[in-house]
Amino acid sequence: MTSCRYPQRLLRAVLFSSLGLLTLELLQPGDVHAEECTIDSFGGEVCLPSTTPNDPPEDPDDPPKSPPEFVITPPCFGPCTQFPPPTPFRQFEEDPEPDPEPTPEPIQEVTPEPIQPEPIRPLWLKSDALDPAVAEDYFNQTLQLYAQSRSDALALDVTDGASFTDDTLFIDVDGVRYREITEPHGALFATEVNEPAVNVWVRGFGGSSSNGSTGHRFADFDNGGAQLGFDIPLSDQTRIGLFGTYAVMDGDDGSRGSWDADGWGGGAYAEYWSSTFVLRGMVSAGGYDGEHRRSVNGETAKGDRSGNSWTGVLSVAAPMDSGDWLIEPQALVSYTNTSLDKFSESGADRQDRLRFHEMEVNQVGSELTVKFAHPIRNGERSLFLPSLRVGWAADWGLSGDSQKVTFLDSGKSKRWSVNSSDSHAALVELGLDYTTFNFNDNSVAVYARGGALIWGGDRGTSWQLQGGLSFRF
Repeated sequence: MTSCRYPQRLLRAVLFSSLGLLTLELLQPGDVHAEECTIDSFGGEVCLPSTTPNDPPEDPDDPPKSPPEFVITPPCFGPCTQFPPPTPFRQFEEDPEPDPEPTPEPIQEVTPEPIQPEPIRPLWLKSDALDPAVAEDYFNQTLQLYAQSRSDALALDVTDGASFTDDTLFIDVDGVRYREITEPHGALFATEVNEPAVNVWVRGFGGSSSNGSTGHRFADFDNGGAQLGFDIPLSDQTRIGLFGTYAVMDGDDGSRGSWDADGWGGGAYAEYWSSTFVLRGMVSAGGYDGEHRRSVNGETAKGDRSGNSWTGVLSVAAPMDSGDWLIEPQALVSYTNTSLDKFSESGADRQDRLRFHEMEVNQVGSELTVKFAHPIRNGERSLFLPSLRVGWAADWGLSGDSQKVTFLDSGKSKRWSVNSSDSHAALVELGLDYTTFNFNDNSVAVYARGGALIWGGDRGTSWQLQGGLSFRF
């Protein structure tokens, strides 16, 4: 019996010793904060740690905090979709003098026999027979006097060799007779009846607009600048031209930040026209450079950012006239590619500063409009042309790259999407052109345009204004 009890006591001692060691191990404080404690069956408290060695590590690409997303993408450089306006000169064509009517053969005069003079009195009061030759001579003299009086009444004396016949203006220049063309009115825009000439033009532009930003927002831009260009004719129906552009912009995205920049650019354009069809094409490009500012934790992080963009535009129009009105339906499509360079911020705490990497986006726009104009002739060679253009415009959104930013302190990075959806607007534009046409000297034109794009949704209204001079020689 004694030999049987000893193994049982030994087994019981081993079991209690194991439970004691386990209890002491569980009651030791851990290296991490306790999250939850429980009481085991022996009355001891067991606390489990909040994390375990098998928890996944922190994502190295995830920065410790997310800064407010701020990417400002400028619109296309300058008035990239506005063609240099065709100058509405009055149209004249050479009109030779009509061939003179053949001189009728002289009629042999019959000398009447002398008769005794009688008291002068009207023929219808004569009682005696009148010699036929005398009566015919009297009748012919009366008709000549009447015709001369009518000619004096209809003749219109106009200075510088100008005259009107049946509401048509004729101008004599260096012995050459020119006739004004008034039908169709589309000739004001579409037909160069006069000798092709070189045009030199200058215009200023300005306004306010908006463009896509991060978070499906729109950044506001105030812009302005000037252009200088010229075009030369290739034929009576084609011309090509070149121009240079200086532009400034002030863009901001509410309280998130701003980008103030300026830059230079240029482009080329070509036109073909007939009496009922106009085809225009233009390519322009330019580069911006300026200070980029971003608000972060009550401070301003800033840096110098540069970028460039280029735009291609194609337009078709079909001028026509209705009575005294010129009507021009037009369709336009544009494509813009924008590239922004990298830069690093300064000014704020290092842990808040970012490095903005390169990015590239694309944008497509379109217009469907109708222009109404009413030519008003002033004097011999001047012309006023007020106009109204109305229609629909669309911005088909930004697409392409995303903006990658890296924290200068930690080296961790994030990507911000700048893709945006399409938006649509009603377009209203008023214009006024004034020109003077000279045959032997420079012709001068002055014009002004102003209008609005009334966008749907939260985008607001964009304003456009431009005006300039054109010299033809």
